[in-house]
Formats: sequence, C-alpha cells, structure tokens
Amino acid sequence: MAEGEDYFYELVKNGGLEVKISRRIGDEGAKQVAKALMEPDTKVRSLILTYTRIQFSGALAIAKALEMNTTLQTLDLGGNDIRREGAAAIAKALEKNTTLQILHIDDSNIGSEGAAAIADAPETNQSLQELSLGYNEIGSEGAAAIADALEMNTTLQKLGLENNNIACEGAAAIAEALVTNTTLHSLSLYVNTIRSDGATAITKALETNQSVQWLDIGCNSIWREDITRAAYSRQQHW
Repeated sequence: MAEGEDYFYELVKNGGLEVKISRRIGDEGAKQVAKALMEPDTKVRSLILTYTRIQFSGALAIAKALEMNTTLQTLDLGGNDIRREGAAAIAKALEKNTTLQILHIDDSNIGSEGAAAIADAPETNQSLQELSLGYNEIGSEGAAAIADALEMNTTLQKLGLENNNIACEGAAAIAEALVTNTTLHSLSLYVNTIRSDGATAITKALETNQSVQWLDIGCNSIWREDITRAAYSRQQHW
C-alpha cells in the first residue's frame, strides 16, 4: 500500500456514515479498518470492502471488531478470499453483534463449510435482515444448512444464493424451511442446478408460505410449466 500507515483507519473513523473502499487494501488495510470500527466515536453505518484482497487474517480482525461495534448496519465483503475460516469468524462475531442488518459475502470462496458456519448466525442473531452468499459454490449441503437456520430465524427478510451449484436436494431443504418461516420476503436461487423436482417442492411450499413476495429461480434446469406453476402459486399470495 502506498498510503500512510493509518490511512484506512482515518478513512473509516472520520469518513462519515457510508464508507466504500475500492483499493486493494489486503489484510493489513483490513486491520486498520477493524481498528477504526472498535473506536467508540466511529459513526460509519455502511462499509463496502468488495474486491479489496482481504483474506483470513483481515476477515478475523474485522470479525473481532464486529463483536464490539454498535453502529455498523451494512457490511459487504464480497469478492475477497476469506474462505470458510473467515466466514466462521464473521459468524462467531454475529453471536455478539446486535446492530448489523445487511451482510454480503458473495464470491468469497467460503464453500459449503463456510455456508454452514454462516448459517449459525441467523439461528442466534436477531438483527440480521439481509444475507447474500452468491457465487460461493456452497452446493446443496450449504443450502441445507441455511435452510435449517431459516426454520428458526425470525428476522431475515432477504436471502441471496445465486450461482452456488444448488441442486434439487438443496431446493427441497429450502422449500421445507419456507413452510414454517414467516419473515423471509425475498429469495434468489438464480443460476443453480435445480431441476423440476426442486421447483415442484418450492411451488408446494409457496402454497403455505405467506411471506415470500419475490422469488428468482431463473437460469435453472426447470421446464417452463414448472416456472409457470411457481409464478401462479406466488400470485395467490400477493
């Protein structure tokens, strides 16, 4: 980094309510950001750190900061290589954090194990309203872990699981969760490997579910009539 030793610390601490960093700050820069987040007079509410080359140690520092921070409402770590270990650290922080509402960890190589770790957060955290885990190859196993969390969670409203190689088994698990979940409003399963059986399971769940208002299952291996049935089922609840 060409910037001074405390450049990113000062940027977050004194940068106002919304801070977006687009430079490749890496783990050392992330540690400066984390240091600022732990300051009681830091006022930032939205922090965007997409594609900034943060890896595990940087994610760990930010996670520890989240345990103390009481102002941040939006955090986007998308496009970083935090992997399952970084996801687990963030999930652990959310057991203590009570203010974060929006969390994006798209395209961060977290895999199914990282998704399972993140799934622990919605089970216990009561502030998170939006979670996006797209482009992470979480598969049906990761989707099933998220589905388990949805059965208990009462605050999450928006869930993004795009391009994750989720097949019918994962779709069926999510469908089962939708039968009991009453708070999720928006669900994206765009670009997965869901076939007709998975679409049928979701369609059936929508006959019971009264909360989901927006569903994207485009670019899956689904027959047109299955999509039509899903749309018709959803229209009954609008």
